[in-house]
Amino acid sequence: MIFRSLLAALAVAVLAPEARAQDAEEPELLMVWYTHYDCPALAPEEPGSTPALAIELESFDEAYYLEDQSERVRDEEEAAPPAPSQLHCRYVRLSGFMQWMDYYHYRARFYASASDAYLRDGASYIVEDFIDPDVRRGGLMQRPVTVVGRFYNLCAAASRAMHEAGQWWWLFGPCHYGGNNGMMLDDVVVERVGAGPLYILGEANRSFFGQLARFEGEERQMLVERVREWAALVQAGPATFADDWIAQHPELNEESRIEIREGLEDADSYESYLHQEQRMRRLNVRRAQVEVFWDAADDVRDRVYGCICLVRSCAEQWPLLISDASEFVGDAACTELRRDDDWRWS
Repeated sequence: MIFRSLLAALAVAVLAPEARAQDAEEPELLMVWYTHYDCPALAPEEPGSTPALAIELESFDEAYYLEDQSERVRDEEEAAPPAPSQLHCRYVRLSGFMQWMDYYHYRARFYASASDAYLRDGASYIVEDFIDPDVRRGGLMQRPVTVVGRFYNLCAAASRAMHEAGQWWWLFGPCHYGGNNGMMLDDVVVERVGAGPLYILGEANRSFFGQLARFEGEERQMLVERVREWAALVQAGPATFADDWIAQHPELNEESRIEIREGLEDADSYESYLHQEQRMRRLNVRRAQVEVFWDAADDVRDRVYGCICLVRSCAEQWPLLISDASEFVGDAACTELRRDDDWRWS
């Protein structure tokens, strides 16, 4: 939920909007957080220069293919960075399946289909931002959508910038952690939203997936109460929730507290989405169904996922996977709790 804020707080250098660098232990190596590239303006009426002139991609991975060709050209000329593909910084139209993402300022991860999203297979893009600041991602997650967005390859852009600077960069950000080879969609326009949310559900599937298991033991009732406390804070609003979250983490410095508060109070945060959800606002948190899960592969049991039901019964609606329990947008609302001296919101 707040990974981007904590990572930024711990980082040696953070780049905004394009790139800043700081010397590492060896002067010739620069640690660089490269999280965004400013696309140059294209000539008016040029294909892909505006959302209205978006290029229709023949397949979801067409941009990947073109970027791969650029990489191969670079391999043949080792000293040269990859050349921009013909889609570089152009608006493209494509349909896929959107999943929540809290990492730096990014909004979502975009896959070709729900099966690709669950398997983490095939091409994917990072939805960097929406062109309309009033777009709320809660209504887009776990759904098939069609979007128009300005495409660029962040990693290739970083390579060209490093080459132009005559320096050697150790890249951080999506090109190090993101696992998607820097494929970005910026200034995104949502054109169509399909039915959803779509999750793998049903208790008969729980043992099959073998990931989230019901938490049993003497701490269970206390954890149930913690989930109810969390839901009541969400009902009270993002500002109240942020106050409590920060109070539970006195070890954070002032800069980290400011960043985390901004993230939690953001109009597009998970807490803000839930606070605006009518089912959450009307919920009797003292009487609603609550379930607590833990990672079946975690012998330590220092992290759990607590969910509160937003409908009459969630018997077949609880999340089965850790990835689903994070920012769940189905018939339940979920939070992660970690144990330090006590159980705290993660």
